[in-house]
Amino acid sequence: MISYIVKKRKITLLFFTMLLIIGALSFLQLPRQEMPEIVINIATVTTVYPGASPEKVEQTVTKILEEKINELQGLKAISSTSSLGVSSIVVEAENGVDPKQKWDELRKKVKDAEADLPEDAYQPIINDDVNRTFIQTFVITANTFDQLYSLRDTLENWKEQLRTIPNVADVTIQGLPEQEVRIDVDTHKLQQY
Repeated sequence: MISYIVKKRKITLLFFTMLLIIGALSFLQLPRQEMPEIVINIATVTTVYPGASPEKVEQTVTKILEEKINELQGLKAISSTSSLGVSSIVVEAENGVDPKQKWDELRKKVKDAEADLPEDAYQPIINDDVNRTFIQTFVITANTFDQLYSLRDTLENWKEQLRTIPNVADVTIQGLPEQEVRIDVDTHKLQQY
């Protein structure tokens, strides 16, 4: 066969040229997208319970939510992590299941479970768009509560400025203590009056 290809050089060059042209045209006509549609079948349920120990978070938040989520059909796996003040549950849908419909059902189940959660626990946050996750986290500390409280206005200012940056979806501030008023009463002086 090799001797035939060597003898018929013109036919061989013609076929080679045709293959190159067909390959180039096929490559140029392949469909391309800048942001292709990607179906992600994973969602997270995050619940903040300030000041609670990991054991308390596990018993009073994570287990309650997991029981409700387990009632859903078409789930491949559920995994959870309970840490200091935070419950995080990762839910994975089976392949072939419509994730959007499944996450709507997940929202309903979590909403049903909210009544059984402690009053101090925040409302669970369901993130079914894993493409949009926390990219950057900054930790700001202070030596005293007074310094921490004084940072509130600065942090709110930074939050508004960071939101104006292109491609920043959202900015959240967590862990800043609520403002409280404390009154110390001197009982001896109060009795004199």
